[in-house]
Amino acid sequence: MLCPFQTHSLLFLLKKIEDYFTSLEAAKDVYCFMVQPLAISAPPFCLAIFSTDNKFDATQCKKRWDFIQKELKKEGVEMFVVASDGDGKQLKAMMATTFSSENNKWPWFSACLGHQSKNYFCFQDIIHILVKLKSRFIKPSIILPFGKQFVASRGHIVELIKICSKDQHQLTPSVLQPKDKMNYKAAEKLCSDKVSALLRSEIAGSEATAVFLDLMREITSAYLDPKMSPLKRIETVWKWVFFLRIWRHWIQNEDDYNLSNNFITSNTYSCLELNAHSLIQTIQVLRDSEEPEQFLPWLFTSQPCEEIFRKLRSISTFSSSITTFSLLDVQHKVRRLDILSELQVMLENFCNVPRAKKASKKQEETLSNFILPEDFEIEQTVEASYGQAAKVCKKLGLRVPSRAPTCALNLEDHVDEDDEDDLVIEIDGRTDTFPLEPEDQVTDDTSDVLEDLCVSTVSIELNTFDDVNLTPTCPFVKVCDGSGHTRIIRKSSLVWLLSSGDTKLSSDRLHRVRAAQVKHQPAWSTASLSKPRREETIFIGDWCAFNEDNIIYIGRIVAFSYMSGKTLKDKEYSADSVPTSAPKSGARGVGVLCSWFTLKKRELKPVNMDVHGYFNLKFYICTVPRPQINEQGKLSVTFSNADLINI
Repeated sequence: MLCPFQTHSLLFLLKKIEDYFTSLEAAKDVYCFMVQPLAISAPPFCLAIFSTDNKFDATQCKKRWDFIQKELKKEGVEMFVVASDGDGKQLKAMMATTFSSENNKWPWFSACLGHQSKNYFCFQDIIHILVKLKSRFIKPSIILPFGKQFVASRGHIVELIKICSKDQHQLTPSVLQPKDKMNYKAAEKLCSDKVSALLRSEIAGSEATAVFLDLMREITSAYLDPKMSPLKRIETVWKWVFFLRIWRHWIQNEDDYNLSNNFITSNTYSCLELNAHSLIQTIQVLRDSEEPEQFLPWLFTSQPCEEIFRKLRSISTFSSSITTFSLLDVQHKVRRLDILSELQVMLENFCNVPRAKKASKKQEETLSNFILPEDFEIEQTVEASYGQAAKVCKKLGLRVPSRAPTCALNLEDHVDEDDEDDLVIEIDGRTDTFPLEPEDQVTDDTSDVLEDLCVSTVSIELNTFDDVNLTPTCPFVKVCDGSGHTRIIRKSSLVWLLSSGDTKLSSDRLHRVRAAQVKHQPAWSTASLSKPRREETIFIGDWCAFNEDNIIYIGRIVAFSYMSGKTLKDKEYSADSVPTSAPKSGARGVGVLCSWFTLKKRELKPVNMDVHGYFNLKFYICTVPRPQINEQGKLSVTFSNADLINI
């Protein structure tokens, strides 16, 4: 039986709870702070986790970080780096913290020098940056022009997949799906050095695409590769920062282009500028404090926060399909995660945890104790980086200023349409997040295939196992490639080679990063075309003839777009093929984005465009055989203008 005092207290509590639900909005998101010690193999741990309605601004973000820094300092812990995943509020707070007008030493550097900074340093997660670059590159409605002649386009990759075997580039059509925004493994494969090399050797006019993929690959390795020296990191990062500044400046001075539609997103560009400045700041501070062993840029990421949510989902009963949970569930599961992490460290000499042991061993083996450079070495390296960037830009036809362009950022503009779904990453068919070493997540069969890949002069670029005793149950099989070579390869490698890579993903959480299942595209019907012919359907990668004002142009198709629509999204045409005849009703008109050539004496010569845009398909004449590169390095064809006029 309750006494009157207890009854009054209970009623007061009930009234308070009722007021909360009637006057306040329930928090639906979880906000997490993770701590990553700057030491090899040291596991991260959860500092704080709480629910939020996500209605806060950059000022509140800054106050949170300052409060955490103050409280950690009381415990003798220094907060050195704050990392995030491109969220607009946090990015704005980081920009305000990092950039300053106090530096007069280097005109290309827009932040306080390291020894002048009395604050923590800010980084944006490089893995998120990579997938954002990939998402921008493959978006159908975006045109990325470089000078008068070149365009970076997914169409060049589509053509590469069609004309080169899978073992040479390791790509499938699924890596180019525009709905699949946050697939890290696809981005990693897309920007491999093999793909860039094949583009330059096999796809004429694809230099801009190869350069964009070089940017993705090199800027990622500059932060994640433990083998790279500090000066090499600076050289690589600032080479591409200068490249983006020059490209950005060129677009701003072209009347027919704008940054919104013809450049990487403002969020991504701001993240790259922020990281480049913070990289130099951290080097200066750790050098002056004589703590070079703590320069571990691959740990300056938000991946511990990403990984904890994957682990939270994995802590469930056997065969459980529950993927969401309440804050109360999170509080209970976080305690279990802390215990598991502590046990893993305490028992590492007694228990074998293969994944953790492999990642730790890899870092310890590849880490070198580099000496952190002095300021004059940094300055010389950055100046050399500008020379490298200028060389790349001139090759693409971009105007290069005599001096290195300065950073020009708008602190108010960091939220982009493409960044709305960036909280979830898909890797290997899961929409969880991933650890720093994503290759540890692949299956055993996929690992075998990756180990088998090699550079070879025969058709199948896979290692052969000559000393294997073949039996019906062994994991190897004998094959004969197109050049007549007999090889013994793994069965798993053969299955990988023959599969398209398109799989149906059924998890409900995938809808947060994939709007819809993309339909399978038909096969490329004109690959073996021997003479010009009018086709009912044309594909990305096709070479087609067009007639405008009695002038014939040859275009290699890299993208399609509707000609009518109020916005770019309305005009977006994501399929890789289009009928050449308009439908009887509801026709919107389709345009083609092409690399253009003129035909003279059975040779194709590039056309310099005042503006790269979509050309109406109604001027289509026919599809022509794919040109060949002759001994002089020029594109030669087997037909003439007269043949096209007759058609």
